[in-house]
This record gives sequence, structure tokens and C-alpha cells, in this order.
Amino acid sequence: MSSRSPLRRRREPLLLVPVLCLPFVAGCVLAIGNKIPEDEIETAGFDISTTQDPSAEAATATSAAGKPAAAAGASESEKKRHALERELIATRRKIEIAALERENALLAEQREVVRLGAELEVAQSRLAIFREMTLPTKTRSADLDLQSQRHHLQDAQDELRQLEMLYAGSELEDRTAEVVLARGRRQLEQTQGRLEVAETDRNRIVERELPLEAGEKERELGKAEFAVAQHQRGMAISQMKAEAELAELREKLAETEREIAALAKTGAGSGSGATPTAAAASGATGSPR
Repeated sequence: MSSRSPLRRRREPLLLVPVLCLPFVAGCVLAIGNKIPEDEIETAGFDISTTQDPSAEAATATSAAGKPAAAAGASESEKKRHALERELIATRRKIEIAALERENALLAEQREVVRLGAELEVAQSRLAIFREMTLPTKTRSADLDLQSQRHHLQDAQDELRQLEMLYAGSELEDRTAEVVLARGRRQLEQTQGRLEVAETDRNRIVERELPLEAGEKERELGKAEFAVAQHQRGMAISQMKAEAELAELREKLAETEREIAALAKTGAGSGSGATPTAAAASGATGSPR
């Protein structure tokens, strides 16, 4: 032992010091590890709250799963609302167009009423003129012509008789009496022929032409009256159709407005109901902390 150098004897105690301090160092490390705060552990990537409360994890998962469904429902509701709003605008435009068309049709119908009324007045005037003036005038003229021919016939007969009386028993050698009497007889025949023509004309005018003309005037008046009555019925039918169309469009407009209001009310109710659920889910998630 004495052969060892003093330097070697000094190094052996120094090597034993670290070995003896190992238990002490390990104990300090354990103590420090037990005193690390939870916040530092969370920042290091460990979530104590989620690992400690399974019900909070379930609430968080339910809320996360419900968000896409709620978003999809809101999207469908929004699409439906936009479609109803477009339909509302289109219906209002149709009502305006129908009202303008009705006004335009009413102006045209009123103009047609004036025209048909004028035609009716003309037909009435023509028939009245025919009955009051044309018919009696033509009848009187035919009667006068017939009466005039009768008078001519009577005059011709009287003249012939006078001539016969004048030249009766005459012994004129130049045949004057024969010539005069022959001329008187020819005039009498012509007068008789004119009388027959006058009688035929009178019968034709009074019994055929005037009744036909009166019938034409009466038919013209009947057509005019029928046209006025038909137009009035057509106006009534058009008015009823226009009112029915406008009523249908207004009912459709009101129904669309009710649907929009109901959709808005439903959306407001569903939105207000979703807020407590989300708050409850968030509260359940943060409660362990």
C-alpha cells in the first residue's frame, strides 16, 4: 500500500463523489416533475379536460355533427325563400299586365260600342225613312201613274166616240173621216197598253219591290241590334274572365306572401332554437375546467 503514489490516493475519493450523489439527483427530478402545473402540460400538447370528461367529448361531437345539417337546412330554406320571392315578383308583374290589358280591352270595347251604336242608329233611321217617306211616296207615285193611264184611256175613248159621232154618215170623198177615226182608234189602243203597263208597274212596286226593300231595312236593323247585344254579352264575358284572372293572380300573390311569411317565421324559430343548443354544448365542453 505504501508503494502507491500520493497523487493516486487523491484521485480515488473524487471518483466516489458522483456515484454517491446519483440517488439525491433522482429524487430531485421526481419532486420537480410532480410540481409541474397543468397549464404547462396543456401547452405541451396534453388536454386534461378532454381526457378527464367523456360526456363533454360527446357533446362536442354532437354539436360538430349538427352544424353541417343545420347549414344544409338553412341553405334549402334560403333557396326556397328566394324562389318564392321571384314568384312573388312575377305574380305582381302578371297582375299589372292583366290590369293594363283589361284597360286596353275596355277602351277597344267602348270604341266598338260607339261604332255599333252608330250603325244601329243608321239602320233605325233608314228603316224609319223608308216607312215614313219612301214607301208611301213610291206607292203614291205608282198609284198616280196608274190613275193617269186610266184617265188617258178614258180621254181616248171619249175622243174616239166624238169622232165617230162627228163623222157618222159623212160622205167625204177624200177619206178624211176614215183617217181621223183610224188615228183615234190607234191612240185608244196605245192608251190601253200604257194602262196595262202602269198596272203591272204598280203591282210590281207596291206588292214586290217595296216589301223586299222593307225586309232588307228590317234585316239590317236586326243585324245591328244583334251586333250590339252580342257585343254587350261579349263585354260582360270578357269582364268576368278578366276579373276571374285578376282574382286568381291576387289569390296566388297572397298565398305566396303567406308562404314567405311562414318560411321566415320558421327560419326565425329554428335559428333561435339553435342558439341554446350551441350554448349548452359549449357549456358542457368548458364545465370540467
